[in-house]
Order: sequence, then structure tokens, then C-alpha cells
Amino acid sequence: MQEGRESEAVGALQRAEDLLQTIPPTRSPPTRRDEVDQRLWWGYAELGSRRLDAGDYEEALDPLIHALRFTSIGPERQAETRAAVVRALEGIAAVRALSIRRLAEAGSRDEAIVAAGDLHGLVKRGLELGLSEDDLVAAFARVRRLCEELGMDARA
Repeated sequence: MQEGRESEAVGALQRAEDLLQTIPPTRSPPTRRDEVDQRLWWGYAELGSRRLDAGDYEEALDPLIHALRFTSIGPERQAETRAAVVRALEGIAAVRALSIRRLAEAGSRDEAIVAAGDLHGLVKRGLELGLSEDDLVAAFARVRRLCEELGMDARA
């Protein structure tokens, strides 16, 4: 990542994580494993944050979700990561809503309805990741407005 090769960073992080899984827990002390988890979390979180800052919300989401899965990072970093996932979902909702409206305006209402349903499902997935409805209130509100415009039922 330091040299701007983010696409290679994802592969390196995944390989490191796969390698870590091959090491039996009894072969490394818990503190060492936590340290490795911290580094992996940082790599995924940093990659996601860079993409967020660049406005690449779709590309930011996967590494941020992956970072969120590291439970050993502590509550402060968990909260930081959750906030970044929320930002990514809000950004995705904003960008996709605009595209979906354009689809509907161009006469592709059925396609727009399918895309709106997919967007609703994506935001709803945030709940499965441990985000609260309060965390996702802005994204859900945007999706609800879009669904109402399309004549859909989008209860969260």
C-alpha cells in the first residue's frame, strides 16, 4: 500500500491471513496472534479508509467489512471501523440512488426496481455485520425515499 499498489495489498493481506490459519493456536502465544491480528486489521482498515477518502465507496466496503471481523482489536478500533463501514454504505447508497433514478427516468423502471432492491439488501446487510439501525439511519432513509419514488415497499 505504501507504494500505491492497493490491488496487490489485498492479495498480500489474504495470503498472510491464510498463512496464519495454518499455524495451530498452540504454536504461537495469544499475544503474538493478537499482534498479527492488529496488523491485519490495520492493513484492511487502511486500505478501506484510503478508498473511502478517494470516494471509491464500493471498493472500500469489502476491506472495511473484513477489518470489522477482527474482534481482538478492542472497542475503540471496532467503533472506528464500524463508522468507516457506515460511511461506505452511505456513500454507496448516494451513488447508486442517483444511478437508479437515472435508470427509471430512462424508462428502465423494472431494472431500477431490481437495483433498488439490491441496494436495500446491501444496506440491510449492515445489520448482520453488527451495525445498528441508528448507525444506518441515513442510508436507510435514502433507500426508503428511492423505493417510495419507484413505488416499492422498503421497510428496514
